[in-house]
Amino acid sequence: MHSKYLISAQKASQLPEQTHLAEIAFVGRSNSGKSSLLNNLTGRRQLARTSSTPGRTQMINFFSVEKSKSEVLIFADLPGYGFNVASRSVQAHWSELMDAYFERSNLATILFLCDCRRKLDSFELEYLQYLSRKAQLGLVLTKVDKINKRDLAAQKKKFLETSSKNGIEFEAVYCVSNLKKQGVAELSRALFDAFVVTESETDLSEEP
Repeated sequence: MHSKYLISAQKASQLPEQTHLAEIAFVGRSNSGKSSLLNNLTGRRQLARTSSTPGRTQMINFFSVEKSKSEVLIFADLPGYGFNVASRSVQAHWSELMDAYFERSNLATILFLCDCRRKLDSFELEYLQYLSRKAQLGLVLTKVDKINKRDLAAQKKKFLETSSKNGIEFEAVYCVSNLKKQGVAELSRALFDAFVVTESETDLSEEP
């Protein structure tokens, strides 16, 4: 797996040009393990910076991930939420950036990361309702090494029931542990199998 950092965007005008490559957006709380998952998926420890300080990622960071020359995806690490260190002006700025990002035509799916031991709060449910209008959703339950299989199954059921009651449907559910790398390879395979766009699929030339 070959991967590299592409660009960071702090405002809408800095978003990279849209391409035929599918973009996978990673969304979640600041301590949900987004950066650690990106590093595990790409096999590079420092590709996405991790921090013990919530809210450290204050921009959208883009990475290209290449399984082979014909199998390439773009990963987008979005700013974490759920912390109160940002001023209202900064939060408004981020909201504008997010609105612009979620209109990108090559956004293939949004992966919503959440600690498997938590439950969705009212803000997250509203956020998920918003996200579900922008692209298909995938649920990634993280830190599954912190909970036994029976409790994990119960938590997963609660997540899906709560989401469904609020009009939110997930196309797929993944359970991962960044610490033990559990479920990471399965998630990687699923993303490449579902969202890699081949050259033939992007050939829009008309018949002669």
